[in-house]
Parts: sequence; C-alpha cells; structure tokens
Amino acid sequence: MITALAFLAINQTMEIVPTDDIWVYPHAADQTSDEFIRCWGSNGIAVTEPSIGGSGASWTAMKFDISKTPADAEVVSAYLLLWVPGDVGYSTEDAKKLPIQIRPLKPEFEEEGYAFSQAKSIMPSADDKVIFGKGSPEVPGSGEPFSFKTDLMKGPNSFAKAWKEARATTRKEIAFALTSTMDPDQAGEGGIYKFYSRSAEEKFRPKLVIEFR
Repeated sequence: MITALAFLAINQTMEIVPTDDIWVYPHAADQTSDEFIRCWGSNGIAVTEPSIGGSGASWTAMKFDISKTPADAEVVSAYLLLWVPGDVGYSTEDAKKLPIQIRPLKPEFEEEGYAFSQAKSIMPSADDKVIFGKGSPEVPGSGEPFSFKTDLMKGPNSFAKAWKEARATTRKEIAFALTSTMDPDQAGEGGIYKFYSRSAEEKFRPKLVIEFR
C-alpha cells in the first residue's frame, strides 16, 4: 500500500516546444525559418493596434499542442523557458522594470502562410488582468546565450484554468502573446526583447514546462 501511494504521489513534468511562433511586425522575415522572435512596447503601452508602418508595439504569438498532457491532472507549476541570444541592449534592472508579459491568445492561427494583414486576428487583450505571468532575465554580460523562466502561475489570470479549458477543446492547443512595455524609441535600438524561436537550434527553442499531479 505504501509503495502504491508513493507511486501515485509522483508528479509528471512535460516540456512542450511550440508548433507555431509568429513575430507580429510588418517587416518580419519568413516566419517558418526566422531563428528569432521579438517584442516591445510603445509609450509605456504593451499592446497597440498593428501598424503597417511598423510604429507602435510589436509582439510574438506562440502556440502549443497540449493533446498529450494528462486530461484529468492538476497543474502544479508552469513556466515558459526562453533563450536570449547573447549581447542585449538592456540591463537586468531595465528588464525588472519592463518585464516580459505572457497573455492568452486564441489558437486559431498558423505560422505557415501567415501575413501581416492577419495581425489584428492574433492581437492580445490590452487588459493587464489577463496576464498569466511576468518575467525578466538576469543579464550576465558574457555575450553568450542565456535563458530565463517566466512563471505562468503568478497571475492575475489563471493558467491552470486556461490549460484545463484548452485541453477540453477539439483543438487541444494553448496560445500566448509575448508582450512588454520596453520601448526602443526611449531605450534605443537595443531596447527590445529578442529570443530564439522554434526554428532555432534545438537546445535554444522555447519550451512550455508544466508539472502535473
């Protein structure tokens, strides 16, 4: 009996790489091969209407297939792991003041065949109450790629509830928007967040990491 209970108490952790990630910007490279995704804000605002001229905020849309996650489990923890490509134009303090924000998106988008004319259809809510979590990297200053985690359980929005609802749908997909108020017009050209995309070398790809019990 003790052995059986011990087995039942073991949590399961799953790492999921995105099936799609799109940098929403009018002059973005080929979404299916670009090794980088990015986001930034404008005038202290993280989400603005998409502009064909490239002014305003820019964000990344990211989608995950969660069909293999356990349907009846409870989410214990969840975070998004991102890799940053070495030298950046911001400091650790800048990142703490202007963190990455993870917002929900509807998963009805595809990386292949995406055009900027579709940007409004994958625009996240600007309401900060929808944010699953905020994260900021510790900048090592070594020039080497480095990673950081954004806790998706901090809220105010409930990731556990969003996962459960998404898992129950036919699509079994969950999608995020990566946003920030970091503004290149104020911080300079380096004042943007840039991460490796799912098209990058395997070890640098984004990962959604969920622990279940």
